[in-house]
Amino acid sequence: MSRIKLPLILIIIAVFLTQACGKKEKLSETDFSEIYGIDSDDPSPRFVVYHSNDEETEVHFMVHNRTLTYGLSPTGLEEAQIKVKWELYKGFESKEVIDSSTFEMIDTIAFKGSNQLSGDFKINATYPNSYLLKVVLIDMIKKEEIVSFVEIDKRNKNNRQNFKVTLKSTGALLFREYLYPGEEVLIEYKKDRHSGPLYNHHFSMIFPIAPPPFALNQKVKFNYDNHTLSELINQGSGVFSFTPGDNGFYHITPSNETKNGWTVYAFGEDYPEINTPEEMLSAMRFVLTKKEYNALKNTPELRKNLERFWLKAGQNPDRARELIKLYYSRVENANYYFTSYKEGWKTDRGIIYIVFGPPDVVYRSGNGETWIYGEEKNYRSTNFNFNKVINPFTNNDYELVRSTIYKNPWYRSVDAWRQGRISSKDA
Repeated sequence: MSRIKLPLILIIIAVFLTQACGKKEKLSETDFSEIYGIDSDDPSPRFVVYHSNDEETEVHFMVHNRTLTYGLSPTGLEEAQIKVKWELYKGFESKEVIDSSTFEMIDTIAFKGSNQLSGDFKINATYPNSYLLKVVLIDMIKKEEIVSFVEIDKRNKNNRQNFKVTLKSTGALLFREYLYPGEEVLIEYKKDRHSGPLYNHHFSMIFPIAPPPFALNQKVKFNYDNHTLSELINQGSGVFSFTPGDNGFYHITPSNETKNGWTVYAFGEDYPEINTPEEMLSAMRFVLTKKEYNALKNTPELRKNLERFWLKAGQNPDRARELIKLYYSRVENANYYFTSYKEGWKTDRGIIYIVFGPPDVVYRSGNGETWIYGEEKNYRSTNFNFNKVINPFTNNDYELVRSTIYKNPWYRSVDAWRQGRISSKDA
């Protein structure tokens, strides 16, 4: 399993003055499909938002250097040149840029390896408001850009954006929503302003896979009291040490009377990758019949029998390998994009992404997302609507609006997988 190393040498060259406000189209009218078209092996930038005080917010970003182009500098070192442009909006429905700025960076490496480039900037964001931040990272050598959107939520002083979390082993910011077994982090909350403990709520329940899009989703009320509680002791200056134990998710709150806090997930040492035969079988639930699934679950040679399934689907070893690679890359991408209180591949967006692939068109608003497969406004296209769920554990919980009209498209896509006729839209 690959792990991210320490950030590279990073030089911030210049920060330009805030640009004048301008008029744009509504962000809710923008096609966001590119954000789900990037493979987890070549991932999009990651962001951490931290409300350092009531008037300012820190925005930290990280991008893998393998996504950048390095050229030889006059000093003989390999350098990547990156321009960062950001614009702040009131929300998806806003046209007006209320603040913006641009700066450039150079990343220098004297050797080749898998590393990351990171940086940060500050924005003027006040309580109790919410914003939408557009960040454009431009590779100045390749002349390509990556556009990201980051929600800034300053309506609550106890939500996850009020916590800054670093890895104790490296001092680097934690840019992911999950921890590996035994991985210790330091949590900063209201530095020098919070003298009491933090409360650690561990939820160990295993959540089910989302049902197919045409099936009725029997909602089960979440039992918030079904957890174990412990205290994290202040190490000084509002810093707390935390190491995950058993699998599940951990919800850290500043008070035992609030449900708002910072949540981190523990889904095993390989997450978001799928490596064991048992994990591979679980993630195949969508393309197997109940009889096939139960038979495979009880077989003593699970990996060999999984390979036989894909060989039958692909008709030859080369095609079978292509199908396996495509299927499980979608599973890992779903974990990368859609992890919430449960693994990304188990969520509503996860199952649609795995079976149908990356959507052709994506529209986002403050209330949800619309995915379109096919041409927009074409009666042959399939549209999925996801409503955003207010959830104290995550800002990434979306619920599909289910309908019986999805039954035929779903089974057509499942049959395409089973017959090896699936085509890759992921590249």
